[in-house]
Amino acid sequence: MKDPGLSVPLQENLLTLAIYNDAAAKRVRATVPVNLFTTRHYREIMSKVYDYVDKYGIAPRNHLADELDDILISNSEEGNFIGHALVNAAKLKDTLNEVYVLDQLSRFTRQQTLKIGIIDAHEKIQAGELDLAEEILQKTLRARSTNFDPGITLPAVVKLLKDGTELRDPIATGIELIDRLGLGPARQELHLFIGPPKRGKSWWLIHMVKRALMQRWRGIAITLEMSERLWGQRVLQCVSVMTMREIESLTQTEFIRDKKGRLESFDRRTVKPESLLSPGALDKVTRRVEWLNYEDRLLIKGFPPKSLTLMELEAYLDAVADSGFHPDFLVVDYPQLMKLDIKNYRLELGELMVNLRRVGVERNLAMIVAHQSNRPGASASLLKETHAAEDFSVIATSDCVFTYSQSKAEREWNLARLFVSNARNEADRFAMLLTQNYALGQFVLESMKLNDEYAEILKDAAGEPEEEESETD
Repeated sequence: MKDPGLSVPLQENLLTLAIYNDAAAKRVRATVPVNLFTTRHYREIMSKVYDYVDKYGIAPRNHLADELDDILISNSEEGNFIGHALVNAAKLKDTLNEVYVLDQLSRFTRQQTLKIGIIDAHEKIQAGELDLAEEILQKTLRARSTNFDPGITLPAVVKLLKDGTELRDPIATGIELIDRLGLGPARQELHLFIGPPKRGKSWWLIHMVKRALMQRWRGIAITLEMSERLWGQRVLQCVSVMTMREIESLTQTEFIRDKKGRLESFDRRTVKPESLLSPGALDKVTRRVEWLNYEDRLLIKGFPPKSLTLMELEAYLDAVADSGFHPDFLVVDYPQLMKLDIKNYRLELGELMVNLRRVGVERNLAMIVAHQSNRPGASASLLKETHAAEDFSVIATSDCVFTYSQSKAEREWNLARLFVSNARNEADRFAMLLTQNYALGQFVLESMKLNDEYAEILKDAAGEPEEEESETD
């Protein structure tokens, strides 16, 4: 079988890193010979990049054009190819998932090392030299890739802090207190959202997709509960603030605050919404998606419930990467609907969550998943982490856990409460009050920290005693 070598997308990504990233340029220089690049113009570019790295110890960046000036101004076919490749690299550099690309490179070099070792050992076995064959195999298994990363030192952490580098880069949720504490989903972490059945889980995930796209992130949404077309339509609702169908009018709840910004009461106002089916609405949405450059940064993939295994999910991510799409986040709506052994459901669900977090770490992704509450949680006045369905280990595995609660009166007023149940890196155990409008695709319009007077304020707004609901821990 012919050696497939470096895939074309991986070559493009390595070329981009080598041009613009100092640390990555050195690793690529030490690992990838020029002859592994499959086109003549790529080899010409990388030869100049390597010469520059050898001489100055840093990536060439914009100086590379000077090094290739004779070819670029020649107006030849090769000059046009090289110019096009440099333009593509400049466009790609800000959206590239560096950690994942270098991990792909590491896997490739391990594969090549094993392949060469196995071939050499096989030749020795054919020649009857078993001791030499065994020695070759042992050396191969002991070999370490030049991509080996020993870890980070404390002085290096100090330098990162001095440089103002964020040690975490969370998605801004649009909820002020949560964002102030940096509790949004972040790379190499598992963000878990727990909600009752049919109550807010998918809308939270869609809201996170919108917020991530606003940060120029790229991502994948896996849906097992609804079709990918319906999921996509909801994303368009969220982005455009439109209803799915024509509605004459709807009410929207707003906070009334006192001089100190505390909740005093609620108000309702009537709004005339625009529908995705209104004349000209889809043209407007299309222009917005294009203007925000969303079309190339989100993939939505649907799978039938109980059909998708972890192995198939990873194979899908590999195929997407081979096509040149490298995500920054992965949404799964939701893991309980993946294929699990019903006989060992709880154990398998806990193991699945551990492996989803592993996928996030290995691929440098923010993992954002939803989880359904158990039966007591569906009727609890405040949904807590103890209401997580099935294996409680899903809580321990997650880096941050949010829960969603909504009483009958709150639902009528388009209100909901978000409880930060567990946070590995920051303060937790506090609740937020949200105004929502699902008809417009909006999980949150306004937010504020919940205060002790809220129950009485809600009771006054509802005009009748708030319905007693069971509290089960």
